[in-house]
Parts: sequence; C-alpha cells; structure tokens
Amino acid sequence: MAEKLIEIITLSTSILDTFDPAQPISLWQFFREFLKKENKSISVEQQADLLILCENCLRHNKILQSVVSPFAKQTSRITLRKDLQLCKVLTYFTIFQWRLHPLPVVQAVLDHLYSFSIRKFLLFLVGVDQKTNVESQKKPIHNEIKADWYVNFDRDFIEKYVYGPYCEIEEELRRIVLQLEDVYQNGKQKKPRRPTIPQPFGLRTHTRQRAPKQRPISSQLEANASAVEFLANEIPETKYRPSASTVELQAKANERTARTETFRQRIAQRQKQRAAAKSAALEKQARPSRPKVRRAASRLLIEVHREEMEERIGPVTAPEQKPSTLVANPQKEVTRPKKTRPVRQTAAGILREKALFAKHKENNQKIAEELAAGFWNPEEMEKRQRQLEEKDMERMVVENERKIIDAMQTLENAIAARNTYIEETKAKAVWEKEQKKQLQDQRREMMEKEIARSRAAVVEAQLNARSQLGVARKRILEEKQQMALEVKEANNELYQRYVDKNSLSEVSFGFVTYVSLRYLDQCEVEFQRRKEVIAQIQEMEKRISNYERVFDFGEMPQYGNLTDMSLADLQDRLISLRFETIEKLARRKSQIMVEQEATKGILVEARTFIEKARPVWEEQKRHFNDKAKKLKEIREGAHNLPRVEAVRNQILQKSQLRRKQRVAEREALLGRKDSAWDLYVYE
Repeated sequence: MAEKLIEIITLSTSILDTFDPAQPISLWQFFREFLKKENKSISVEQQADLLILCENCLRHNKILQSVVSPFAKQTSRITLRKDLQLCKVLTYFTIFQWRLHPLPVVQAVLDHLYSFSIRKFLLFLVGVDQKTNVESQKKPIHNEIKADWYVNFDRDFIEKYVYGPYCEIEEELRRIVLQLEDVYQNGKQKKPRRPTIPQPFGLRTHTRQRAPKQRPISSQLEANASAVEFLANEIPETKYRPSASTVELQAKANERTARTETFRQRIAQRQKQRAAAKSAALEKQARPSRPKVRRAASRLLIEVHREEMEERIGPVTAPEQKPSTLVANPQKEVTRPKKTRPVRQTAAGILREKALFAKHKENNQKIAEELAAGFWNPEEMEKRQRQLEEKDMERMVVENERKIIDAMQTLENAIAARNTYIEETKAKAVWEKEQKKQLQDQRREMMEKEIARSRAAVVEAQLNARSQLGVARKRILEEKQQMALEVKEANNELYQRYVDKNSLSEVSFGFVTYVSLRYLDQCEVEFQRRKEVIAQIQEMEKRISNYERVFDFGEMPQYGNLTDMSLADLQDRLISLRFETIEKLARRKSQIMVEQEATKGILVEARTFIEKARPVWEEQKRHFNDKAKKLKEIREGAHNLPRVEAVRNQILQKSQLRRKQRVAEREALLGRKDSAWDLYVYE
C-alpha cells in the first residue's frame, strides 16, 4: 500500500509540474495524455485517487502556497528547483489525508521521500531547528502561516478543515520526522576505524601515553585543579550526537546561567545609577565657590612722588663685580606653596552634611529592604503593577462610563452610515455593469453586421471581376480577327487595282513598294500600341510586387524582355497578369476570411470561458469584499461592540450594587444611632 501511495504522490507531482490551468484542456484529458506519453499503466482506483489528489491540490493551491512560500524565502533556488511541487503535495497529504492511511504506511512514505530538500521542508513544517534538532520557540505553522490563513480565508473553514487537523497530527508528524532525521544523521556520520571510548571534557587519552601509577598526572595536582574543574553547563564532547534529554538539560542550564548573569548585571547597573545620582545630588547641594575679588589699595602721595623721581633720574647701574675663579652653582628657585585658608565650619554647613548623611543612609536602608523583600523579582513587580492597574481601572471605568456610551452611539451611527454607503455603491456598480453589458452587445451586433456586409461585397466584386475579364478577352480576340480581315481585303484590293492599271512587272514593283510602306506605317502604329501595353504591364507588375512583397528586381522575368515581344504576346501577358492579380486578390480575401473565422472562433471560446469563469470570479470577488469588510470592521472597531456592551452592563451592575450597599449602610447606621439614643434617653 505504501508503494502505491508513493507512486501516486510522485505521479501527481509530475502532472502538476507540467499542467497549466490556463490552457483550455481539462485536467482529465491532460491526465490521460500524460499517462499515454509516459507509457504508464495503473489501475482504475489509482487513477481515481491520483485525479482527486491533483484536483484538490489545484483547488487548495493558495493554502499550500502560504505554507511553501516562507520555506522558499529561506531556502536556495537550486534546492527548490525540483522539489517545490512535491513540497506542496506533501503539505496537502499531511494536512488533509493523514487520517486516511495507517501510521506505518505514512511513515514508510515519508521515509522513502526523505531527501535533502524534503528533509529541510519537513523540519520547517514541524518547527524543528535543522542544526540542533531542537524544537524552536517560533513555530512557523503557528505564527506566519496561521495568520496568513486567517487573513485570506474564512476562520471557521480554516479551524475545521486545515488548522484543526494539523494540530491533531502535529505530535505524530514531529515524532516521525525526528526519527527519520535521527536515521539520516547517523547514516551520514563516518564510523571510527576502531572502537574507542568517548572521553569527557575533551581529554584525548589515546593520543598520549599513560603516566605510571606512582607519579600523579598533571590533572591530579593542586596547581592544576582549576583547569579540570567540573562545570555544570558543559556537556562532554563526544563523537556521537547527544540524546534529546542531554540537549534539554544543556538548554535549561544555559537558561539558568543567563538568568543569573542578567540579574547580576541589573544589580550592578542599578548600583551605578544610584552612585551617579548620589554624586550629582551632592554636587548640586555643595556651596558654590565664589572667588574673593580684592579692591586695589589706595596708594599714598609719597609713594607716587618717589616713582616719579625714579623715572626722571633713570635706572641705577649696579657696581661691577670681579669674576671669581670658582664656578658658582646656580641656585634653584624655590616655589613656595600658597597658604590655604582652612574651611570655616559653620553651623549651617554641619547641619547640611548631617542631613545628606541621614538621607544617604535612609536610601541605602531602603535598597537593602527592597532586596531582602524580593523587590527585584520581576514576578513580584508585575503582581504589584497589576494591583495598581486594577485600582486605576476601577476608577477609570467609573469616570469614563459616559464617554463609552457616547462612543458606542457614535460608532453605531458610523456603522449605519457605512452600510448605507456600501448599499449605494453596490447599486451603482450593478447599474454601471448593466450599461456596460448593453453597450458591449450593441457593439457586437454592429461588428457582425459589418462583417456580413463586407463579405457580400467581396464576393460580388470577385464575380464582377471574373465576368469583366471574360468579356475583355473575347473582345480582344474579335478585334484581332477583324483587323486581320481588313488587312487581307486591303491587300487584295490594292493588288487588283495595280493589275488593272499597269503591266505585270510594274505591278509587282509598285505593289511591293506600297505594301512595304504600308507595312512600315503599321509597324509604327503597332510599336506605339506595344509601348502602351508594356507600360500597362509594368504598372501591373509593380502592383503585383506590392501585393506579394517578394520580388527580386535583379532577376530577369521568365517570359523575356518586354520590348522583344510581339503585340499579341504582350496583350496575352497583360490579360494573364490581370487574371493573376484578380486571383491573388481573391486568395488574399480568402485568407482574410479564414483569419476572421479563426478570430471569431477565438472570441467564441473566450466568451464561453468567461461565462464559465464568471461565477468563480464573482465568488472570489465576494470573498475579497467580505474579507475587506471584516478588515475594515476590525480597523473601525466594530468587533468591539459586544465587548463594549459587556463592559457597559458590568459598569451598570457595579454602580447599582454600590448604590444598594450605600443605602444599606446608611439605613444600618441610622438604625444603630436611633437605638443607641433611645437606650441613652429611656434608661
């Protein structure tokens, strides 16, 4: 059974690769021609199954294409060149026909078809990473493809016939694909030359000699103890692929390590932020340094007088000193540090420092309490945030009750206006469609009448031309005979006249002279007529060459040069050319008729195709309009009406319950006061 199913899947792939839905031939006729061409003989049941599979693949092509197109984006074109159609057929088989066959048969089919590109596609379909064989977090069938299905198709149809069946067989399909992948990977690996025990932690003991037992190896020394420290997140490197449980443990350990590292980084970052904020606050609160500007001291008059006298006398030269024999070491200039005045301790400064110290201590204590209380736990933060949001939500719902009701009324008015606009648009489109159809029918009738009129005119012109040619030919023959009789009678008359008048010798000479002169005149006339006929023939040949467009001007005609032909031959040639022209015109008209008939047949076929395809197009257009309507409703918020109604009812119920509670509390409070007053008065 698995072999038959494999044959059906491969044949359907070949048929769908070569079949063009746009051609006029049906799928059944193409299927029969394909079997004859490939010389395949299969049973009637297999033919029926094969035809059903091909029809359903064509019918659900858009669903299958939405699965294959994300896979095609991340795969090379060379890989997809042969197996793209097979991927579509396998998608239809797994989604729509999985439950129709036993599980071992399905496993055998997938095992037989598990090639390089089909392996990639099946791993993509079940949401498994191709490198690590671990189930990826982002399952494509649950995100991109599912969203594409819900946008382009009816939600109930997808959940009932497409996505629902896939969810049922998803685990089984993933298990089968992982088994096949395990076999595929182990088959690809090279076996070792001799059996060796895989050593953990990358220690290759077979490449070096063992040390004797008396002396410890380097890994056993205390100095190298840190080099062989056991790390919880590391897995021993082996030559074989680790099991699924080992990979899962590795993933969990890596996740735990990442969480710990993230927590440490967040704490260090927060401490840095707090230290920066503290230093900024201290700098902000510190006393700004104001340098003291001293006023210039007023000089005495005696000092001013002394300076003026020194300027008048000039500079005083120092007495010359004798050069000493010893070299005197130059004394270094001693730069005395400036005297720093001690900071004056005031009562305000001391109080300010005490307040800053107390604030800093309180801040540190608050941080320690938050750390001890688990404030850094994101779950606690989220819970606390959720509580605050619930309180804010209650207050906001009470405040915005009127706004929600107004928004509902505005939304209802907008929906009513939109429905009115849609109805008017539909009516206008129907009217325009009817007008367009009437105009097309009128144009078609006018074209048919014009074609019939042109056809009748062509037939009539053809008959008239043939009859005129026959009459012309007969008239030319009669003119030839009449001309010959006239020449003969004239010659006989001249000869008889000369015989009566003169002797025989004179008659002979004179007659010959006269006849020769008359013959020259006739040749002159005939030459003129020949020139006219040659001009007509040349004009006709030009016309024929324009009709045919295949004429070599360098080639001599078959009948010789026109100037060397006699008048009778030229007239015959002219008549034959006229006949040839008429025949070619008639042949061209017949070709035009054939082309018009072919065009009419094509128009009829197109009309029938459009009549058949129009319901399908209308259905597609209706589906597209429904989808656009749903999307527009989603954009406008019409799908929120039930939710808004529910919120409104909930708000009204809460307000009524709150009002009842207030009334009950007021009555209970008033009752207690009255009873207490009565007891106090009357006791």
